[in-house]
Amino acid sequence: MNGKIPIVDWRFGDKYYVTEFITPRNVMVENIARLYKGRSEIESFINVARWIRDKFYYPLDWRGQPSCDGQFLKSRKRFGSYHFRKCVAYMWLFPPETINMGFGICIDTALLATSVLIAMGLDAWCVLGAIYDNKGELIGYHAWTEVLIDNTWYLLETTIHMEGVSNIMKRDDAYTGKYGIKYEKFAMFNDKTYHEYKSILQYMKFFGKGKREIRNMEMKKQRFIWQTYKEVTTLLIPV
Repeated sequence: MNGKIPIVDWRFGDKYYVTEFITPRNVMVENIARLYKGRSEIESFINVARWIRDKFYYPLDWRGQPSCDGQFLKSRKRFGSYHFRKCVAYMWLFPPETINMGFGICIDTALLATSVLIAMGLDAWCVLGAIYDNKGELIGYHAWTEVLIDNTWYLLETTIHMEGVSNIMKRDDAYTGKYGIKYEKFAMFNDKTYHEYKSILQYMKFFGKGKREIRNMEMKKQRFIWQTYKEVTTLLIPV
């Protein structure tokens, strides 16, 4: 693999290239792709967008804050004791894990949607970047899915899980802030290729911070996204 591909070590001591989190040839992903494949590319895309919206949820803890952390327990020795136990403040899920659990933060559902769309034969990418309000204020770092259909790029906002709320907009509209939310791309990748447009160092550094700081910004970001999409959903592509 290209040595320039970033390495993610936000799990339990194991390390992966970001491209390894896109898994179109996983049997669970392939089964979903067959189940939701439509008669056209746009129908397949809308089917996946609806599935991500309706069948998954964004994990919040009992205080209503994003639950981005993870814990790994292996081999109980006796009551309350394990051979291996590791807790992390932030982690990425592999697509089969997201399918099994039925939830995921932005990167988890973006990785899953991208994997399924690629398994359908579409030109889809997972994107790392940031979002801003209409005044240019940074709201938070984010991940989403982009797909090319009939020479038009679309953006799938995979953290929308509200019935009747659209989660698709044209990429040009997203990048120009047409609807009051502006997306900025730092990097994009699939299972084979990684492209970087702006240094992701600040992105990586932020998710290496403590749990409280991560949760606070994630909550600010997600509330902004959810409210914006509810307000403008009639103007977006229906799903």
